[in-house]
Amino acid sequence: MTSPDRAAQEFAGGMRTAMVELSWRSYEPRPGEFNTNYISYKKGEVRKLREAGLKVSLGLGTHYAPDWVKAMPNSALVDQYGTKSSSVNLVFNRKLRDAANVYMNRVDADLGFENFYGLRVTSGGKSELVYPGTGSYYAFDVNAQGGADLPATMARNPLPGWKPGTTGTDPAQVLKWKNWYIGGLVDVARWQMNRAASLGFRGHYQLLMPGYGARPSAVTGAVSKALPDGIVGVGAAWTEIAAAFKGRGDVTLYATGVADNSGGNGICQSTDASVALAAQETAYWSSARWLTRIARENGLKVSGENPGYNMPEKLNAQYVNTSSTGMMSVAVSMAKSCDFETFYWAHDSRLFDGTVSFSTYSSRVKAVGGQNATLAWPSVP
Repeated sequence: MTSPDRAAQEFAGGMRTAMVELSWRSYEPRPGEFNTNYISYKKGEVRKLREAGLKVSLGLGTHYAPDWVKAMPNSALVDQYGTKSSSVNLVFNRKLRDAANVYMNRVDADLGFENFYGLRVTSGGKSELVYPGTGSYYAFDVNAQGGADLPATMARNPLPGWKPGTTGTDPAQVLKWKNWYIGGLVDVARWQMNRAASLGFRGHYQLLMPGYGARPSAVTGAVSKALPDGIVGVGAAWTEIAAAFKGRGDVTLYATGVADNSGGNGICQSTDASVALAAQETAYWSSARWLTRIARENGLKVSGENPGYNMPEKLNAQYVNTSSTGMMSVAVSMAKSCDFETFYWAHDSRLFDGTVSFSTYSSRVKAVGGQNATLAWPSVP
């Protein structure tokens, strides 16, 4: 997260937005029992950042689930092979969502959702809007298969018992199942958004999307093969998820891999809007450029952050390279060309521990006009 002790320095350096991330397990270590010391510390962080003039985005940190939540019945996502996820199941389990609603109520009482500029929207059990990243399909827990505790807003499984990869299945039925599966991520996102709105949140909903995901042709191809393990199993069908929020001015597609070396780190071009989403040339675009094109197609905003240090390790040389070809310069240029609402440097501490320099980052931001009123360019947790 952004350090409140450096908030004034960062504001002076051109930053305009900060981020605070919570941990559910730290906030509510036992059902209905809240850690007042932790809450007091977080309230102080938010206050200091706002007093410095920074707008604050909030990460709820439901993926840092308490042990008591993990011990609840059917708390894990399960794939077609019977593998249980280590992350909690907020997609298909209504009772887990009920527990998270209590947590969000307390967060609102303590911090006030109305005080935040952005809300980071995830799948609940992961730190981004995805299923577990093995490529298999995590829709085989009791409730996903039609159990009583499926959330009321979530459609019923159209093919209970059917397993992806089962050849000979009617493609139309496979398509229905795929739509339902991707729809699970849409539903869990809407649940968080609606809950936050009911508690007074009026800012930007940031849908956290890692990497390039699956192009429409890749999704179609996967359906034709009865959904073999792969990127569709992760749920990264960004074109479909974005379309579910079409025209919502408060929704932001948030690229978590800006300058990740995809597509040669190509920046956005003024002609991108004329390129069809299905055009073959988009397969060679960077992930940030691709997500920007999807956002524009659907009338949505776009923001993002670079990969953090050691995330993955193979990008570390790029991360510490402060020349014009390094991650910092490339990411800032990419964010500027794509007209990001915000760009976050992952992570704030790396700007002050000798890994890279805050003054260098500040100069890069100022060089492209990122500190002006229409672009809030913060450092990140």
